[in-house]
Amino acid sequence: MPTRQWNRDYWNPEGGWTDKGENFADIWGTSEAQWYGTIYPRIHRFVPAETILEIACGYGRGAVFLQNYCERYIGIDLVQQCVDACRERFGPTDRLQFYQNDGLDLSFIPNESVDFVYSWDSLVHAEPAVIRNYLAQLPRILKATGAAFLHHGNLGAYPFQSWILYKRYIRRAFSLLGLTERGAQNRDPRTTAATVAQEARSCGLVVIQQELVNWKTHTALFDCFTTLRRSGNKGRLITNRDFMREAATWKRCHCS
Repeated sequence: MPTRQWNRDYWNPEGGWTDKGENFADIWGTSEAQWYGTIYPRIHRFVPAETILEIACGYGRGAVFLQNYCERYIGIDLVQQCVDACRERFGPTDRLQFYQNDGLDLSFIPNESVDFVYSWDSLVHAEPAVIRNYLAQLPRILKATGAAFLHHGNLGAYPFQSWILYKRYIRRAFSLLGLTERGAQNRDPRTTAATVAQEARSCGLVVIQQELVNWKTHTALFDCFTTLRRSGNKGRLITNRDFMREAATWKRCHCS
């Protein structure tokens, strides 16, 4: 399971950082196509914003775009190499700040100082305790009108697949069917959209919307985009099995 230690070990300088992480947008063709075709339409209600906090900034693939929608950007990451890479990429500037944390701590963020919290393609690798801990801190750091957009896993909604993927003694047999940990894209089998929504509500947050998507699968909705606010009306749950088709469409448009 993707523990904090697993993330520290995996996201080392060789851990998937081909082309500074641009390869993670390969289904869209480019990060630009992913941003304008998929991400921005889902967050446009919340940006521009005075202060944006990105959880797990990686090598700055999101910061490249987010910096255009805020006066101050804060990026945090569990891995020091990622923080160093971002500082080198964006150079010395007070407007963009990057920090290493322990994968849990936001205590250095002042109370009610953040307008928008963003995390993409990162918390999918977090264990439930990590997501729970971040959710618990959002009511403190968000401004009254602030919001959060979190991309996390939903593998736990598929208990049979989770059982197969994470039982060591049958991994080898089922690997012939393509059912491996890599097939689950290193998602935690305990995380679901429902558990995240429940934890958010217990922290005093309002779930504005949840969108279940088939991230790199045909039909299984292994991922979820959860939008949260400190106050507001409870939103809806959307099931989107055309998400990969959306990505492929933007790749064709970008490459044509």
